[in-house]
Amino acid sequence: MVDLESFRLKATAQYVNATEALGATSTLLVKRDGYVDTAVAFVKDLVPFAEFRIVEDHYVGTNGIAHVNLKQTAYGLDIDNADFNINASALVVRFICQN
Repeated sequence: MVDLESFRLKATAQYVNATEALGATSTLLVKRDGYVDTAVAFVKDLVPFAEFRIVEDHYVGTNGIAHVNLKQTAYGLDIDNADFNINASALVVRFICQN
């Protein structure tokens, strides 16, 4: 028999009054060997306890912008609509989280 409760994700959200919520935060991003490594480091810093995999559709466009997609996982399984989209140039990193 499989204990399904052992696979249940633990709730980590914290709910606070809107007047107590933190404002925008900034992240210092250190450039890595490649744009994929930089994107992975950015997401690991942003959500350190999340598990994710690299979607193998990353590329650098003709405009020099690198595009990397990551899919959040739990126990090795993809979570639908839990996607990280990182767009980075030499100067700017743009992050889009879909959930």
